[in-house]
Amino acid sequence: MSIRIPSMLVRVSGVLVLILGLIFWTGHLDNLQGIHIALGIVLVLALFWLAALNYRNGGNIGLSVAAFADGVALYVVGQYQAGWLANAHWLIQVIHLVLGLAAIGLGEVLGARLNRMPALAAR
Repeated sequence: MSIRIPSMLVRVSGVLVLILGLIFWTGHLDNLQGIHIALGIVLVLALFWLAALNYRNGGNIGLSVAAFADGVALYVVGQYQAGWLANAHWLIQVIHLVLGLAAIGLGEVLGARLNRMPALAAR
């Protein structure tokens, strides 16, 4: 199975989510939060897809676990951040941003490692 699809989903959705998130942070276009959430879910699912391919093909299990844990944490923080730390909401936003950047980075690392796997390169 090609890893091109999940890799491109991580890249495209990751960039778009970052752009939208930064726009929201400046206090603009809050009506596009639904698109931000949908793209974030696409990012997390593509990350899970890469983690599963990595695990199934004998890749580094720690990397797959880290990607899965980051995806779950990113989803949870993203969904429930509005109710946390009302006095220091910026802190939750920074945590959400860091988790998102980590998800994109883990997706890139997984994609690169999967591209170098002989079993997948032969397909």
